[in-house]
Amino acid sequence: MIIWAFPAFSIFGLLVAYSMKVILSSKNLGYTKFYLGLAINIFFMMPLLEAFKFDKYLYFGSCPELIETYPSIGWFAFICFLLHPLALPVKRDLNWWWQRP
Repeated sequence: MIIWAFPAFSIFGLLVAYSMKVILSSKNLGYTKFYLGLAINIFFMMPLLEAFKFDKYLYFGSCPELIETYPSIGWFAFICFLLHPLALPVKRDLNWWWQRP
């Protein structure tokens, strides 16, 4: 179950983080919006770090043999962990992908 659920939850976390980037980004980006986006990213990054480093999975417990059996889960957690900092709010107006000209 972890083999399909962990990537699904990780992709959901990335979608939430990038959605919050679009919602919070604006030309008048202040500290409050930036720190809110940072807190959301840290909230979704911590389970990825624990999965990659400590073999602990949120909702599933500790499974030390999982990364040895399926190394792609560890690489997927690492890649998602690296994608989260790109979801921080920026100081320009962003549009959703379907609203772009």
